[in-house]
Amino acid sequence: MSNNNTTIILDSEKKSTPIEIIFLYLSYLPLFIVSLALCITVAFVYLRYQKPKFKNTALMYVKPDDKTGGSIRGASGSGDLIDAAMLGGGKRVNLENEIELLKSRTLMQRVVEKYNLNIQYYSIGKINTLETNVNDLPFSIKVLAVKDSTNSYTIRLKKLNAKGGVVYHAKNNKEQPFTWDIPLNYFGFECVLQKLVDNIGSTSEIEISWQPANRAAADIIGGITIAPLSAKTTIISFSLVSGNAKRGATILNGLIEEYKNLNIEDKNKIAVNTVDFINSRLDIISKELGDVEESVMEQELSNPAFSQPAIASMRGAEFAKNNELLYDLGIKNYKSSELINYMGSAKNNEKIVPSFLGIDDPILAALITEYNKAQLQYASDINTYAAKSEILDKQKANLEELKYSISKRAKEYRNDLSETLSKLKFKDAELKSLFSTLPGSKKTMKSIGRQGTIKEAIYVYLMQKREETMVTSASTTSNYFQIDSATVPGNPIEPQPGRIKLFGILAGLLIPILFIYLRTLLNDKVNSKEDISKKTKAPFTGEVGHYADTNAFVVSQKSRSVISEQFRIIRTNLQFILGNNKVVLITSSISGEGKSFVSLNLGAVLAITGKKVAILEFDLRKPRIIKNIGLKRKDLGISNYLSGQTDKLSDLYFTMQEYPNMHIYGCGPIPPNPSELMLGDNMAKLFDNLKKEYDFVIVDSAPVGLVSDTFTINNFADAVIYVIRQRYTLKKQVDFINDIYTENKLKNLSLIVNDVKVGARYGYYGYGYGYGYGYGYGGGSGGYGYVSKTSAGYFDDEPSSKGLFGKFLKFFKKK
Repeated sequence: MSNNNTTIILDSEKKSTPIEIIFLYLSYLPLFIVSLALCITVAFVYLRYQKPKFKNTALMYVKPDDKTGGSIRGASGSGDLIDAAMLGGGKRVNLENEIELLKSRTLMQRVVEKYNLNIQYYSIGKINTLETNVNDLPFSIKVLAVKDSTNSYTIRLKKLNAKGGVVYHAKNNKEQPFTWDIPLNYFGFECVLQKLVDNIGSTSEIEISWQPANRAAADIIGGITIAPLSAKTTIISFSLVSGNAKRGATILNGLIEEYKNLNIEDKNKIAVNTVDFINSRLDIISKELGDVEESVMEQELSNPAFSQPAIASMRGAEFAKNNELLYDLGIKNYKSSELINYMGSAKNNEKIVPSFLGIDDPILAALITEYNKAQLQYASDINTYAAKSEILDKQKANLEELKYSISKRAKEYRNDLSETLSKLKFKDAELKSLFSTLPGSKKTMKSIGRQGTIKEAIYVYLMQKREETMVTSASTTSNYFQIDSATVPGNPIEPQPGRIKLFGILAGLLIPILFIYLRTLLNDKVNSKEDISKKTKAPFTGEVGHYADTNAFVVSQKSRSVISEQFRIIRTNLQFILGNNKVVLITSSISGEGKSFVSLNLGAVLAITGKKVAILEFDLRKPRIIKNIGLKRKDLGISNYLSGQTDKLSDLYFTMQEYPNMHIYGCGPIPPNPSELMLGDNMAKLFDNLKKEYDFVIVDSAPVGLVSDTFTINNFADAVIYVIRQRYTLKKQVDFINDIYTENKLKNLSLIVNDVKVGARYGYYGYGYGYGYGYGYGGGSGGYGYVSKTSAGYFDDEPSSKGLFGKFLKFFKKK
């Protein structure tokens, strides 16, 4: 018959429907339940034992100042030349510089030493070790001495009570008792443990860790994030993530506070240097004033007529004006000389120029301003950089250059003043000549009086500047303001219970989904109907469900099982294929796909209709039928008949009581040359005799994918049934079947799908033969899956209610 006599042709282009995909994943419901349970358990265990981390934040405002113009260093807004020389002009706030200064280890070391941040306390649990605060402990520690200040020390305290406790030595696994308020020496680390409460109950083990302040500062700085709040503000944001929220708040608040203090200290350095210098100058001027007063007293005592009127009124106005100019220039000349002496003194190399200069030369004032700025910057950076760093060397060179420029310009300025003074003195000499008739004492008195006036003016000026400087120092405020203080957060940023639990649920769902997807993607076995139909157009004779029993026969006269009905469907379809012909050849690609099982039960289902059936065990290389039905093999079989050792068919077959019309012909002894035997003349004789004796001849042959025996037997067959086993036959072997079908190498080729497990898990929903099973989960007994309500009552074995999962599904469906 032609291959066009197909029973059913499948649509190879059919794809899985959404409901099929849903049921595919629902078929692994137990896996989802287990995965969810495990992942949620892991999430709770993680939350239970993961150390919490807290985030502390703070904000600091950097304000430009009229007097300082920026952060630490700036200029005065007043018109006083002294302030301008000391502080210079204002400038814009540079947040990058501020951030680098805040990150300096020197600043953080100040914070560490002030708040004892190099001492940490840990509560030792059975699994976790959590950092705690000294305020939460019934004791405190006071460090007395450290033998090696570069080393770290860790003390573990156990068995605390009202009297003391035990120090555990991990190095030698020994315990050392201690008493409260009594000095304790731990390998060179001497301290006192001070009890804070009278009654100390049972506490967990406490571990105290001490490390050098500079090392602790470096560790803390590494965890702090400092950045501008935004590009348009002068606000700096601080954040710190740590396991101790209280300690984190102390660190940030302490850092900002110490930075403010450092700013004030830096400002006060100017005032301190100025006051010191003014005091030294006041001592000198006071002595000089005293000398002038003594000279006046001596002159008055020696010249009683000093106060008599004389010709001094003559040209008095001109003389007075000249004296005033001499006075002004004398002060300026004096101050320029003081500046030259100050800059030339070695003891003032690292000091700023104090505020005693009333010099009106703009070039000199600018140089002094620049020198003071550079001096302050060098004083700050010397604590940050190494002593021989390139930055400090450059700053020293710059200071020396500025110092030389100031001295040079001051000398030029003094020379200019000297020329002017010379002219005024010459004029003064001319005026004095007019008073030559006056007594010499009067002339001397005027000279002494002029000197006294100059000295007094300088003295008053210095006293005024000292008071102003002291008042300014007492009222100095920082250029920094803490907007938001770091507080103790109520909840940790990690782990976050809600997020971890959600992640556990998602992982519990995604892991099975990924497993199922990969399992389906990597599966190279025939699993669904599309795996066959998209590769071949060969027709299907039927399908055989999964059979878990070891009994080779599943078909009997009164059987109403699902699998029996499947073989009855195959019997009906086979009659359409064979017509009036008799010989059916059953083969497969490889061994183990169920040829013998299909052959036996196909023969049985034909025999129970009253037809005479012969089943031939024609796999002469690896016979299985006689062994599967549990019969003892005869000495004679098909191989003996083909080799001419016997010509009696009655000596070759077996009979079974349940199937009297079915004769099973055994293979007999396994021949060394099965292919040659099949090509002999006795092969045609065998099939001619069998056709005369029987209504149907079923040939169980060798796998067509391994040997060529099936193609030899094909000459005597009327139809060929090719067995494909679900979850066993490789997908690539379907291409081989299609080649056989399209090239017509086997007569009337049709397919039987064996060992079918129906359900979404297997991607198999039946081909339309029989009653169908609906969508299944693959959890029922026998592998049939959930039987739909429409098929209930048709079969003796209803697998839907068998098995724990099947019972659950049945209960769920009822609900």
